[in-house]
Parts: sequence; structure tokens; C-alpha cells
Amino acid sequence: MDHPATVPAAVLRCAEEDPERPALTDRHGTMTYGRLVTAARELAAVLRPRLTGAGPAVAVLQPRTSTRETGRRTRSETPWR
Repeated sequence: MDHPATVPAAVLRCAEEDPERPALTDRHGTMTYGRLVTAARELAAVLRPRLTGAGPAVAVLQPRTSTRETGRRTRSETPWR
């Protein structure tokens, strides 16, 4: 089996081979590879129209939790507010 050349390629391969396999786990629960890829695509769909004329890369800095990446966390659950 060939190894993917990038981390995104490895994540995509895991999602294709076993979408229910756990990818991220934190105190809020577990996110599968399938959900992780879906969440990344949803975020890309929101950001893409806003990046007209911008470069190809976008950086997102936020806490490492499975719920934060998908925007499902409420303001009251956010520890820094």
C-alpha cells in the first residue's frame, strides 16, 4: 500500500476506507473521519466565496476540539468568553 504524500490525502484515504473510524476525540466526544472530511468541505464551501482574489491558503487558529471545527459549540460553552 502506498502512503499518502500529505496529511489531507491521508485523512481522505481514511474517510474513504472507513468513514466511521474515530479521527478526533476530546471531552465533547468523538468525530469520525467521515464527519471530519464533511466538516472540512463545509468550511471550505463557506470560505471559498469570501476568498476571491486571495491566495490559495487559509489559516484557522482555534482550540483543538471536535465540536469547535464544525461550529456546533455555543457561546456559553466557549471557555474564553
